[in-house]
This record gives sequence, C-alpha cells and structure tokens, in this order.
Amino acid sequence: MDDRFQPETKRDLIIAVWEELDCDSVGEAELHSIQQTLRTRLGEGAVDSPAAIARILAEEGATLRHPEVLRFDSRWREAQIEATGNLNDFDVLNLKESLEAVRRLTAWRKELKSNGVEQRALTFALNAKKEAELIARSKVSEPKEREVAEEVAQWLTVWLQNPELFEDWVGLRMESPEYLERFK
Repeated sequence: MDDRFQPETKRDLIIAVWEELDCDSVGEAELHSIQQTLRTRLGEGAVDSPAAIARILAEEGATLRHPEVLRFDSRWREAQIEATGNLNDFDVLNLKESLEAVRRLTAWRKELKSNGVEQRALTFALNAKKEAELIARSKVSEPKEREVAEEVAQWLTVWLQNPELFEDWVGLRMESPEYLERFK
C-alpha cells in the first residue's frame, strides 16, 4: 500500500487494504495482513479483532470464509488474554513492579478501548486500587507495606481519573521531595 495514502478513518484504511489485496474471499491471511497494516500505520492500540475487521468487510460486500475467521478471532482473543495475564500479578507492595503493571494496564486499556470494551481495564484498576487501600488501612500490615500500598492506591486513583496524564504525573510525583523522602 502506498504509504502516502492517508485514509480519513480506520474503517477507510481497512477497506483500502482489503481492496489492495484483491482477493475473492477473506480469511485468516487477509485479516492478519489488515491487522499488520493497522499496527504499522496507526499503532498497536488501533488493531481491531479479526471479527470486527471481518464485519466491516462483510458490510462492504466481502465474502467471508466464516470458519477460518472464527478460528482466527478465537486464537487472537486468547492471545490478548494471555498477553494481559501478567496483570494478575499486580503487586501493590512493590513500587517498581506496580509502576510497570500500571504501564501494562495503560497499553491493555488502549487495546480494549479500540474494541469497545475499555471497562475491563477500568474494573481491573479499580479492584487493584481497592486491594491497595485495604492493605494501606490494615493494622496487620507492616508500616512500610502500608506506606507503599497507600502510594500505589494514589497512583491508581490518578490513573482512573485520567490514564493519559498518568505517565507525566507519576514522573513528577517520583521527583517530589515527599516521594523521595519516603521511598528513596
């Protein structure tokens, strides 16, 4: 595809790639090619599921190889779940690991947002925040654990309010005198 072509929408790009493929029917290879172009041109967060892409193409008159599309979509979704599985190890007692987990959460949210299911990431963050708040208030936790959990709860509060600003905010937070005194 000519890199100078600038579609107005992601849908336009999907259709343009399909037209360039000049295929009689659409299955895994074609959908994978479209996903690769979306990833290259628009970034990882813009990659739609195979089923979502197939739906757009069907609306445009493409003939779908349904069993192949369904198998590919199922494998793609399983891979998405596996890729975010490491979020289950969100350690609210370790600042470095928590920061990396929030960054993975941000990437996962972008992927989910492009598929219209962003709420999963928000729910995950809210649950992690509640866990951190419980530890921060716990009388059986060590004082340092409570302090770290309180900090992570604050991070997640900011992230939930505005995920796009989190990275800038946490950078400033980690340079603040209060943070440096407490955690360095």
